[in-house]
Amino acid sequence: GYTLSKYPALHETERIIVVDLYDPFHLETLELIERRNLPPEQASTLIEHSVAVLNEQLLAGDFFICASERQRDLWLGALGTLGRLAPATYRRDPTLRTLIDVVPFGLPPEPPALTQKVLKGVVPGIAPDDIVLLWGGGIWEWLDPLTVIHAMARLKQSRPDIKLFFLGQHHPNPTEVGPMAMYQQAINLATEHGLLNQTVFFNSRWVEYDQRHNYLLEADIGISAHIEHIETRFAFRTRLLDYMWAGLPMIVSAGDTLADRVADWNLGRVVAIGDVAAWTAAILDLAAQRR
Repeated sequence: GYTLSKYPALHETERIIVVDLYDPFHLETLELIERRNLPPEQASTLIEHSVAVLNEQLLAGDFFICASERQRDLWLGALGTLGRLAPATYRRDPTLRTLIDVVPFGLPPEPPALTQKVLKGVVPGIAPDDIVLLWGGGIWEWLDPLTVIHAMARLKQSRPDIKLFFLGQHHPNPTEVGPMAMYQQAINLATEHGLLNQTVFFNSRWVEYDQRHNYLLEADIGISAHIEHIETRFAFRTRLLDYMWAGLPMIVSAGDTLADRVADWNLGRVVAIGDVAAWTAAILDLAAQRR
C-alpha cells in the first residue's frame, strides 16, 4: 500500500524493512482509469503515482513477501529493472528466496462458529429455507457482479428461492478510496431486471471483520467474478479463503491463482469469464447439491 509514502521517516530506520506486495495495486489502477474514462493527463498522473509509490518500496525494502508464485514472478521482474538483483545477492542465494518469497494469506486456526443470525429469516426477502449466494466482499471496478446478476435474471422465474447477497459495498475507508462506479452499475442492473430486494440484495453497511463468519456460515455458496484483464492474472482474492475457512462450495471466474486451486481441489465450479449461461448452470448445479 501507501504506508512508506505516508511515513517517509521509515526510510531513516536501521531496522529491517519487510514489504508486503500482496496487492499489485498499480494493475487495479489501470482498470479504475479505464472504467472511469479519465482524461489522458489525469490518467497518466494517477498511474505514474501508483508506480512511483511501488518503486519507492521496491528500492527501500530489505525483504519482500507476496501471495503467490505468479505474483513473485511479477515482482522479480520489477525488482530486476530497478537494479535489486545484484550479483552479491545472487551469489548468496541464486533462488533469490532470501530477497522475495511467497507468504500467502492464511486461515484462522479454529473453524468459524455461528454467533448471530444475520441473513436467513433476518434480511427482508430472504427466507429461512432459501439458497443464498454470498458475494463476500466489496464491489470493485475490476470485478464483475454484472454477469452474476444476469444469471440471476435467468433464474428469477424458475428458482425464486435462490438469493444473491452482496456483503460489501464501498471501500470501508471512503476518504482514501472513493465510490466505485461498478457498485452503482450493479444496483442499476438488478433494478432493471426487477431483482432488487427480490432475489438480489445489497448490504447497506460494511460488516466488521470479526463478524463476517456469521454471513459465511449462513450462506450456501460463495461466489467471486472478475473481468478479463491483467489484474486478474496476478490477483489473490482473499474472500475465497474465507469461503474455504467456512467450508463453502464456491463458483468463481477462471483466470487467477485461486481459481486454479478451486479446480485442482474440487472446491466448487470454475466458469469462463463473462459467461452468463455457465454461471446459470453452475448456480443450479451447486444449489441442487445444497438441498
